[in-house]
Amino acid sequence: MLEGRGMDFEGMGLAAGYARDVRMLQAQAGGVIHEANRQIAIGNAALRGRVAQVDALVAALREVSPTHPLLTPTGRYYRNGGAETGVWRAYDDAQSARARREGVPETELALTREAHAARAEAEILAIPLDVRGWISSRWYWRGVQHRTRAGAERARAAEAAAAKAQVLAA
Repeated sequence: MLEGRGMDFEGMGLAAGYARDVRMLQAQAGGVIHEANRQIAIGNAALRGRVAQVDALVAALREVSPTHPLLTPTGRYYRNGGAETGVWRAYDDAQSARARREGVPETELALTREAHAARAEAEILAIPLDVRGWISSRWYWRGVQHRTRAGAERARAAEAAAAKAQVLAA
């Protein structure tokens, strides 16, 4: 009658072994994560240092020659809204060439406002509509149900046009 109620030493040993493996894997993953975070922090510090160097050189150039062509705006803007000057155009070109040589991602280049607006519009238009239903289909855009696919596409196009107008107005 008490058969089967004994201690399962094999199962306990297996559980202890799994627990040890899980702890070991967590320690390894934690070490990798910490090292990756350290490398990111080093890269961010190096970037801030380079930006500070360029800013110092630009300030010195502005003191010596305020009308130098490298200090004039190019008509392009970065994603954060900052205007690109000739100095940053040359720096971005050099960094992009280095990135291509070393096989790392290139820097994000400054674009005209129209190009930023077209990119914002394309990002929204690339998001697919959500189609639900088994017998009869229903189309959703951003969680709002539309009776027809055309209605959902019009809602998406309207949001894309609003995003484009917002970028152009900024």
